[in-house]
Amino acid sequence: VEDYIVELLNGGSSPTATVDLQSSQATVILSGAELVVSENGTDLFAAPTDSLGPLQVQALDSDSVLTLALPSDPAGGVVIDGGDGNNTLDLKSASVDLTSGMIDASNFQILDLTNEPDTALTINAATVENLSPNNSTISISAIEGDTVTFADVDDWRVESGIIRDG
Repeated sequence: VEDYIVELLNGGSSPTATVDLQSSQATVILSGAELVVSENGTDLFAAPTDSLGPLQVQALDSDSVLTLALPSDPAGGVVIDGGDGNNTLDLKSASVDLTSGMIDASNFQILDLTNEPDTALTINAATVENLSPNNSTISISAIEGDTVTFADVDDWRVESGIIRDG
């Protein structure tokens, strides 16, 4: 028997739910109208989005990979913290806007867009600060068909890209 910690922070109609992960790989998926958090094929948490406030997911303090598969923004939003380590946020959605406030990600040094579907990612300088608070540097892995939009172009200093394995 394994214990998983899920905490509902208020008894209101849209409570905040907190899920503390127990392994270094997990998935947050929006399936129909239900938001699901799973590890290694086991669902840790599932709730209808219309009865849930923000979902907070806390990774372990080690190198973690968290996959987000959200075809649209969940009503209450998602707050994810990669914890310590060299963490990867694997984005498996056609469109991800990390500037909207609906997905609040912190402590992820790598954004992986290389899986299906092609991903249109929107970020800004504040997003990068939040993703990598220690050095404000992130790595984005993308393939043909993926796009990255910088919402606040004047705040960026972009150097030549590095092409790896291609």
